[in-house]
Amino acid sequence: MTFNRIQAKEDAKAAVARSRYQACLVTAIYLLATNVVSSMVGAVVTNPMQVADQYLNAWAQAGGGTLDIQELIAHVFYSAGPVGIFVSVLLALYELVMRAGLVIYIMRVVRGEDSQYRTLLEGFQLAPQIIAQQLLVVLFSFFWFFPAALICSLAGVVVILTGSQLLLALFYILSLLALVAFSLWVQYRYALALYFLLDNPNQSILQSIRNSVVTMKGWKIELFVLQLSMLGWTLLSLVTMGIADVWVMPYTQGVTVNFYDFITGRRAAWSSDAAPLDEGTGVL
Repeated sequence: MTFNRIQAKEDAKAAVARSRYQACLVTAIYLLATNVVSSMVGAVVTNPMQVADQYLNAWAQAGGGTLDIQELIAHVFYSAGPVGIFVSVLLALYELVMRAGLVIYIMRVVRGEDSQYRTLLEGFQLAPQIIAQQLLVVLFSFFWFFPAALICSLAGVVVILTGSQLLLALFYILSLLALVAFSLWVQYRYALALYFLLDNPNQSILQSIRNSVVTMKGWKIELFVLQLSMLGWTLLSLVTMGIADVWVMPYTQGVTVNFYDFITGRRAAWSSDAAPLDEGTGVL
């Protein structure tokens, strides 16, 4: 079966318009609810991620060299403090749940189901499952990525021992490209996990992750191309300093929902040979 990107985009635009642009207003509320809270928290406590970023920038400007991870962790903990770290973690979890609420809302808009402003808060009803699932996704992603990074590091040592600067430069470029490609591959394995969970909250968290792994087999490149085709909207958001997100987010999210509905067979009208969902076990 063939996924029609143009039709998916047109349907997403039509869905946003069909909501009488309520989707844009809900997205504006979401952005305010997350950005305002984030700004308020940032005015009171020190964000540990900003501290780490500043430390790494200073390290890079100093010429790089061997990065002392223990010193970095100690610096972040000392600068942000336990309160700053705790509050920042809570803020990250809050934003995660709010994003899930926005996804629920957009899913209903695209499917023509009843969607209200209060739908944005429905993510909090599933907060434990959403948080646990995303933590598992991060953990599984690390288990996939760490061996790949270790292999590249060991291969890099071998290349360094050859003493060839040309070979070292070539290895650096190729290994960087390989790690980026592998990271995208891992990311797309779990790209639909949240959608499966929100679609069927009664299933286990592990099953929703397995569903994503199984369903995305053979569709990773298609999703990559789909997201790449919407890069212009991301650039528009950057140019407008996020103002365009009021339209861009419901539109791009709607396109992703259409992709999810299509490959799981929920959008059979797009294709007469849409395959039913295979809830296999898969390898996490």
